[in-house]
Amino acid sequence: MYAGVGGTTMRGYALGLLVMVEVACGQSSEPRLDGSLDAPLDPCAPPGSCIAPARPSLSGAYPLLTGRQWDRTVSDLLGVEERPRLEPRVPVVDPRRPSTSSDVVEGRRADAQRELAEEVAFEVTRDPTLLSRITRLGGSDSDPRTFYPAFLARAYRRPPTEAELAAVLAMHARGATEYPDEPPLAAGVRLVIEAVLQSPAFLYRTMSGESREGVVTLDGFSLASRLSYALWDSMPDDALFADAASGALLEPEGFRAHAFRMLDDPRAVSKVGDFHVAYLGAIEPSAALVETRRLSARLVLDDAATVRDLLTTRAAFGNQLAEVYEATPTDDEWLRLDERRPGLLTRRHWLERVRNPVSRGVDVVTRWLCIDIPPPPVPVPPESEGVGDTRRERIESLTREEGCIDCHRVIDPIGFAFESFDAEGRWRTEEPPSGAPIDTTGEVIVAERTLVFSGAADLVTQLAELPELHRCYAKHWQAVLLEDPSYVDDTSLDLVAEGSVTRGWSIAEVIVALLNSDSFRTRRAE
Repeated sequence: MYAGVGGTTMRGYALGLLVMVEVACGQSSEPRLDGSLDAPLDPCAPPGSCIAPARPSLSGAYPLLTGRQWDRTVSDLLGVEERPRLEPRVPVVDPRRPSTSSDVVEGRRADAQRELAEEVAFEVTRDPTLLSRITRLGGSDSDPRTFYPAFLARAYRRPPTEAELAAVLAMHARGATEYPDEPPLAAGVRLVIEAVLQSPAFLYRTMSGESREGVVTLDGFSLASRLSYALWDSMPDDALFADAASGALLEPEGFRAHAFRMLDDPRAVSKVGDFHVAYLGAIEPSAALVETRRLSARLVLDDAATVRDLLTTRAAFGNQLAEVYEATPTDDEWLRLDERRPGLLTRRHWLERVRNPVSRGVDVVTRWLCIDIPPPPVPVPPESEGVGDTRRERIESLTREEGCIDCHRVIDPIGFAFESFDAEGRWRTEEPPSGAPIDTTGEVIVAERTLVFSGAADLVTQLAELPELHRCYAKHWQAVLLEDPSYVDDTSLDLVAEGSVTRGWSIAEVIVALLNSDSFRTRRAE
């Protein structure tokens, strides 16, 4: 707690500010700073519909900023150093653990937001450069009536209402009373920052627009916000705000131009890296994890890579992995691998996470081809109970039984193709400890196509040509961009998959096409 800041008093001021703002049906949005994460009522809802928003088909009408989004938005809004502030202080909700139940996590988040709002406000108003970043927004260094409209428009990602502006001006006037030892201008700004960073208008992203026949078409500011958080995990920049205000963003070509521009911005790097880390699966921090982030970002954002390139590239990153990959270290740590290691599925990240042939086969089938596999009909016996001299023979003896073979005739050949890589991703030709030659050949039918292959490199090259794989990859991106894994826009996926397979669209073009779709521009009306 910084000098002059009383938590209870501050929260009283903030609540007073927020309750003044009326929304639908003349009621307050009922924001609470005591840990509640309830969304405010939808101001765009028709009369008589004053209920908490139902879950729309794409995402909530008021998505709450994640910890990372809060951190990055605060940095972009106020100019403070970008670093983890809220994200590491809010645990993931786990209903199985009382210490991370929903109520506990929400309470911790509210407390962290209040403390961080006070810390950031103190930091900004102690730095003349950061303070002037706010006070010069309206062209004046001293008149709050000129700079707060622009500041609130940035903080709320939309123009403020007259009631919101009046409440902030009243709070600014109280600053000198709350912080009598500070210059009046800095005191007022400090109090306002503390309140704004805790307000629902800042914490929740608004998805408003025109509602017709059960569908809300997002307005320019809502679309700008959705786009910026989809690609940057942060607020729109000035160019995006300007085209949201003019209406240019609502035009497909204007939207496309912004999406490509934003992918060309360094702020998109973490989104692309995080996506591919999640796609390959969670592992402990390591050189392999760094490689996935660096390589995927370079391929997608610098090299205009296609989905095929993800599975066939021989580029790699990290001198720490050179020995594993049998590659020559380089000054810039970008490695060139031999023909045995095309693409992400021959890299240590995936091979270390998925260590046995059955699991590797299941992972390719479910994550990369989006084919659902039912659970085993009977308990799975350990590999040691199988019959045979090699691992492959033992596994096949266990999975050829009726009830198992229907799935394993697809799973097992794919998994065996990767047996030339051990659990650490190293190449091998003999099976330990027997020294028996490893058989990586196989044949499998995928979507009525027969793939005959001699090993992992041959298999992934053929997988890279399958429309089903391109569609599956796009489906994962759609879930991330729409923030709703349960929603599938088949029309968009079919069109994007066709562009990716037959026209060689880059992954950036795939992402932009998914963004520039009706499913991204709309949500279900409450």
